[in-house]
Amino acid sequence: MMSNAVWLPCLYAGFLPGVIYCWVLMRKNGNIGKLRLPGTWYYWLAGASMGLFWFGSIVLYSISTLKLGDLGASIGWPLFLASIVVASTVFGVLTGEWARTGTRPIRTMTVGVAFLVIAIAILSYAGQA
Repeated sequence: MMSNAVWLPCLYAGFLPGVIYCWVLMRKNGNIGKLRLPGTWYYWLAGASMGLFWFGSIVLYSISTLKLGDLGASIGWPLFLASIVVASTVFGVLTGEWARTGTRPIRTMTVGVAFLVIAIAILSYAGQA
């Protein structure tokens, strides 16, 4: 869990300038009031849950690097990132995000995901050796 202590300053280093910049732009464009419109509670809930799921995945990543042994730090990160891409692609397809893109982008994405799954299998095997 020691590696999770590194994430706090790193995340705040990106969070604070991002929030300040968005706030300045929203004040400049006069659309801060839209944050409190009826029906926007869902967006706040979705954003908060994405943050919780992301931090949960970081905690699981930290635990898994220890379980992978000596190569955990070098194998764990690519496995983690590839898993994120595969999961987000699957959820994107299931939610219809790619519905009107045509067959060529879907084919390209499928080939890319297949390569990532193969890479996950190779890295997983390497972590066992």
